[in-house]
Amino acid sequence: MKIQMIGTGSLHAHSFSSCALIDDAILLDCPNGFVKRLRNMGINFNKIKVMLITHFHGDHDFDMPFLLREYKMLIKRTEPLILVAPKGARERYLKLYEMAFSKCEAIFDDAKIEIIEIDETFLSKGIIIDGYEISVYHVEHSVTAYGYKISKENKVVAFTGDTVLCDNCYELIKGAGMAFADVTLPNAVPVHMGIADIEKLRDTFPNCKIMPTHMSEDAREKLKQANFDVPKDGDVFVL
Repeated sequence: MKIQMIGTGSLHAHSFSSCALIDDAILLDCPNGFVKRLRNMGINFNKIKVMLITHFHGDHDFDMPFLLREYKMLIKRTEPLILVAPKGARERYLKLYEMAFSKCEAIFDDAKIEIIEIDETFLSKGIIIDGYEISVYHVEHSVTAYGYKISKENKVVAFTGDTVLCDNCYELIKGAGMAFADVTLPNAVPVHMGIADIEKLRDTFPNCKIMPTHMSEDAREKLKQANFDVPKDGDVFVL
């Protein structure tokens, strides 16, 4: 399994907003500037099969109108892209598209995007797409937010998304070989983990490589001092 870090920063960091691509096929989040970022990296938009949205904050999903337009105007998909997102995604992205361009009720059909809005059934069963098993965990943030665990051929990677250290962080990371965890600031705040939190996760799961992401510049420097491997934008990891 290949994990490419499109971005590793928090909103106000120099690094691009947190986003990752798995096996060129599964994207985690669609942050501000994301479409141009993928284009400049030479990533093939048509290979993307699934997009997973962690929560409705602009630094995680505000480039959705530009992705929709990319598929509507420039890139003709040969098969649908499956968008997994919190409830209200269809309404939210229709509104964003209308604000950015014009009203277009058919934009999802035009862009060949199928939306799955997360509900309790999804949380209990997950979904299998093209051999990938995708499990969803509710995490604690200022809005409804989810972490994702992606498995294929006994390889498991986890993404906490934005969250405090909660019980589901442990459930999410259990069994993973690599996990990318929110460390927005050096110290925990009511909506984000801090360095001490992912040190706890590292101690609890010694066989899992705990990787920080969504970092401020201050957190990035202090994570290096705490002996974490700190990913940079564009880094590629193989699990």
